[in-house]
Amino acid sequence: MTSNQPSRRTVLRSASGMALAAGATLLGGRALASPAGAAASPHAAQAIVNDKVTWWDATSVAGPAAVYCGLVPSANAYTTAIAWRGNQNSSNLTVANVMGPVGRFTGSVLQKTILNDYSGNAPAFAPKPGPYGLRMTWSGTNGGRSINFACLSVYSTGTPRFAGEITRRELVAGNLISCTTGPTWGYSALNHNQIIVTDQYGQVVAAEQQTDELTFTVPITQRFLTNPRGAVHSWYDGSLGTYWVWTASDGTITFASVDANGAIAVVRSAQSSQFAPSDVAYSYASNQLFLAWTTTSGRIALAPLFPDAVKRGADPIGAVNLLAEQSLAAPALLARYSPSGTTKPAFDLFWTGIDGTGALNAAVITF
Repeated sequence: MTSNQPSRRTVLRSASGMALAAGATLLGGRALASPAGAAASPHAAQAIVNDKVTWWDATSVAGPAAVYCGLVPSANAYTTAIAWRGNQNSSNLTVANVMGPVGRFTGSVLQKTILNDYSGNAPAFAPKPGPYGLRMTWSGTNGGRSINFACLSVYSTGTPRFAGEITRRELVAGNLISCTTGPTWGYSALNHNQIIVTDQYGQVVAAEQQTDELTFTVPITQRFLTNPRGAVHSWYDGSLGTYWVWTASDGTITFASVDANGAIAVVRSAQSSQFAPSDVAYSYASNQLFLAWTTTSGRIALAPLFPDAVKRGADPIGAVNLLAEQSLAAPALLARYSPSGTTKPAFDLFWTGIDGTGALNAAVITF
């Protein structure tokens, strides 16, 4: 599959350097004053929830993970894979292809594979496939709660989609790390994939992936991060540095920047969450990063990010769109394919519902 769109690493670098603007925060259709020093979104209109579906045969007590099976989704052919902890709320890990009309959730079904692996937390996909297929990580249910890594096969012909098998796997850092949260994927200061997790001492550690896929560096403690509420995310800043986002123990969404010289800036946002935020998603259409989270009231929020604000000590979250949808865990957010000439962002949003069964939901978010 080919695309004329840049890689996610390239666009994260360009989006991280965007200029700031002044403006207001939008909550439930009402414009509210932005926190002091906060950036604003060029898209002040309320986000619109489209094409919503509930997959009643897929349930969980944790949030789902999602990834496009191709390097970049094209206009005509791509498949979304989702993974979750639970099969009727068990601890099984399940991976499924979303099968149905291209680019739509309505009328879709889940082509599920229940793995012979288990976790007490949500799994996580790397942002794009590697040479051996989809890359997934999770915390084990063994006594050491080890970090697991696996390559998931993808069909090499036709529309890329999960082929139902794990082809390669490894324990990250052996038995050195015992997870207290589910691991996530991020980018290091060298722009390499890294797996991030909170260990048995409440410290956030990151292990960088090497070129052979199965080898990771010794986990390095991120000492500016302690006792986060759930998973932690990072991305490359384009200048041998990184940005980080997590939910602090008191529920405050918190950001950090670490530059090439090791200088650290930490900013506590005016926004708060019950759980970890989503990974950042880049909109090709608006050339901007976005973040989603579950608010303290259980509703899902979505907003653009202005990461450079962190280095200035300002809140990087722009205009907040508070959706009517509610979740019992952290949501997952993917930026949709953007046809040439499109300037408004659009996203695929995935979450665990509050219907009593924990059914998984998906919708298209447009502005």
